[in-house]
Amino acid sequence: MEHSPKPPLVVALAVAVLLLVTPFFLQLPRADRASFTGMGAATLSAPVRVMSVLGVRWLPDGFTEQVREVTAEGTAVRRVWARQSARAGQESITLLAEPAGQATSPWRVAVEHPVTTEVNGMPGRVGQDATGRATVLTYPLDSITTVQLQVRGLPDGPDTALRIGRSVSRDRSDPLVVAARFGFLPAGMRPLVLGVERAATGPLASITANRPGAADYLRVELAPRHEELPGGQPLTVLGRPAQLSQQPGYTSELRVDLGRWSLTVHYVGTNADDPTTRADIVRIAETVRIGLRTATWLNH
Repeated sequence: MEHSPKPPLVVALAVAVLLLVTPFFLQLPRADRASFTGMGAATLSAPVRVMSVLGVRWLPDGFTEQVREVTAEGTAVRRVWARQSARAGQESITLLAEPAGQATSPWRVAVEHPVTTEVNGMPGRVGQDATGRATVLTYPLDSITTVQLQVRGLPDGPDTALRIGRSVSRDRSDPLVVAARFGFLPAGMRPLVLGVERAATGPLASITANRPGAADYLRVELAPRHEELPGGQPLTVLGRPAQLSQQPGYTSELRVDLGRWSLTVHYVGTNADDPTTRADIVRIAETVRIGLRTATWLNH
């Protein structure tokens, strides 16, 4: 396969660095407020998380960045590229960065049938995921950061993963900035992941939560172009028109029409005794703080 050099791309590093390297959360500086869009006044009170970055100086042709995500505690970051082709959805490259010795992120996969390799003088392991459809390369970038690459759907996966891995370096030119926080969560749930992604309707910001020890899952999205929820019950949330759908299997979805933007709360419970109520779903929407900052990578 022919490969072409790319300008430096950036992925958030697994070590959180906030503006002056102090706490994880920071109120949005007044000068930066104009660069955020979304929920108006609610957006302005969202905390801002700024992550230091890694650069990737090479990717195969045709791949476009789709997702940047960070764990809620700020320790691990994922970046995903996909190729727009007839095999759309089957060809992707995922770069995961975590603190060394803390392989606990929700995205890490086990390396099956590994063989030893070398990446820039550091020992690594390359193999497959459990499905056999993705090449997985894991290696220490240095003494504080571990990198995992997941290359899916490419016939020369091991060679591609090694070439990408050998192009990784530190670069602070385009940090990941996430502004999101839950104000209320149902009992037992905890924040899981904050992210920004390229959706069909435009840039999308999200924050998720789960209930440890169970499959219960919550995701809140801020996205452009509000779409009606088929069969949804009309109600008013945040003073705006909204629709709520509750399906068998303890699944609830709430969409709030914010004009040019749409706020969606999607909740999946797995326990028949789940105490989460309609009022809880509405309260999540009314107390979440989420914003979307203009990001250079979303324009490429």
